Amino acid sequence: MINSQETFRETLKNKGAHFTDKGRISHFQDIEDSYQTFQNSAVLVPMLGTSIYKLTGADRLEFLHGQVSNTVKGLKVGQHNTSLMLNIKGHALAQLQIYIHEDFLIIAVEGGMGPFVKAHLERHIIFDQVEIEDLSNEWVAVTLIGKEASQEIGKLFMDLANVIDNDSFQPSHEAMFAKTKRTSYIGFDLVTPIDKMPEVLKAFELAGEDLLTLARIEAGIAHAEFEGGEGSLPQEVGLEPHIHYKKGCYLGQEIMARIEARGNLRKDIFTLQLSAMPSDFTLTSQGKKVGKITSIAKHPEIGIIALGSLRKDYVAPLQVADEGIKVEARARHSLNLRIN
Repeated sequence: MINSQETFRETLKNKGAHFTDKGRISHFQDIEDSYQTFQNSAVLVPMLGTSIYKLTGADRLEFLHGQVSNTVKGLKVGQHNTSLMLNIKGHALAQLQIYIHEDFLIIAVEGGMGPFVKAHLERHIIFDQVEIEDLSNEWVAVTLIGKEASQEIGKLFMDLANVIDNDSFQPSHEAMFAKTKRTSYIGFDLVTPIDKMPEVLKAFELAGEDLLTLARIEAGIAHAEFEGGEGSLPQEVGLEPHIHYKKGCYLGQEIMARIEARGNLRKDIFTLQLSAMPSDFTLTSQGKKVGKITSIAKHPEIGIIALGSLRKDYVAPLQVADEGIKVEARARHSLNLRIN
């Protein structure tokens, strides 16, 4: 019986999961095999770095709206979006999914940043009528990615039209699934109590986060876990889609408004191809540092690919500092290798 994170991880281990030192799943099988399934069908990726919280109380919408970068009050019951937690300097520190229910809301904080986000929210609850419940030991998040994800999700859920056509999520048996764009293909996140997972695990082939990272890089899609952090403005690292400029006050809003009004960004995110896997992620041009690699993977067809944050005025050729590894930078989305 799967009824806790411990038993869920043990079940995944028995299915061939290989865990990283952070307790995340790197892979189940060779990434070449997982990639072929991704391109031809769909795979299910457990996101063990995701923490899940339930917010209740009369002020829950107003409160969270003032803490994150995307709209909360602008969402209707049954809608969801992706948002960021910024610091006062406007740097993107965490990425989360928000799901609006009638009497509560759910946030799924990704990339191991759940405890940080929870602590931040709790510090800012002063007179607000808000309570935060940690569901992370009883709930889990997974994502279905691949060319046929829209068809494969029908194995579990029948009424898909509203989810596929809108920013809505479909609650079913206490679970939620919502359309996402983590790769070149439309995918689906599922947030559910752990005891519902046996049925889900039986329905799909499993893959690890190595494949998710590869497919995300291939599509040129940034994530705050990798492209974000101290010093990373959302507009400079491909995270601007998660900013709502007209929503009103929130932490980091002043910087976002200044960027919207003035622009003048110095950096951008690029898709990179490298001649070998580097040990140093610093990118140089003419002997000077001009950026850094933020995400990297070995593609089964074209070799080493990455996303990198670079100064817009960099001068080619690029290389990895002191390693002599050649780097070719392209505009994002230029490595679209989908098999149609």
